Amino acid sequence: MRAGPGTGKTWCSVQLTNTLAERCKTHSAGQCLPLVPVLVYVQRVSRMLEGRDVNLPLDERVLLQYFAHEFSEPDQLKTLTMLTMALEMRSLVVMLDGIDEAAGRKKTISTFVREVLVPSGVRVVCTSRPEGVRLKEFASRFAIFDLNKLTDEQQRIALRQQLAHTGSAPK
Repeated sequence: MRAGPGTGKTWCSVQLTNTLAERCKTHSAGQCLPLVPVLVYVQRVSRMLEGRDVNLPLDERVLLQYFAHEFSEPDQLKTLTMLTMALEMRSLVVMLDGIDEAAGRKKTISTFVREVLVPSGVRVVCTSRPEGVRLKEFASRFAIFDLNKLTDEQQRIALRQQLAHTGSAPK
C-alpha cells in the first residue's frame, strides 16, 4: 500500500489488523487455522537494530526479537506466545508499516520481506510512501495499490463513522 504522507496508511494498517483480529477471535473450531495479525512499525524495528551492520541480512529472528521487545510486560506473555506460535505455524499476517521510515535500512527491510518472509509462507502487508519502494522489486509477487488523499467531505464522513463506534458522534 503506497501513499503520500498523511493519507492514512497507518490508519488502514490498524483497521486491517483490528478486523483480522476480530475474525481470529470468532474463529470456529474445526476450520483451518485463523490468521493472526500483528502490526509491526518499521521505525521501531530500525531503532531496535541500531548498532547492527545495515548490510547484514535479516531473518525471522528479527520478528521474534521485535515481539519480545514490544510485548515484554508480564501480562503480555500470552500475546508473545501466540505470535511466536503463529509465526511458526505460518498463520501470522505481518502488517509492516512504514518501509520508507527505515532510514538506512530500507533496502535490508525490503529484501527481508521479499526474500525471507514471503517465500517462507508469512503473509505480509506493507505500507510506504511511493518513493520508499522500488516497484520492480515488488511487482511480481505483490498486489500494489496507491491510496488517494481523502477529500474534506470523505474525511468528515470517516470521522463521523469512527466517532459513532465510540458513542460520541456529533448529530
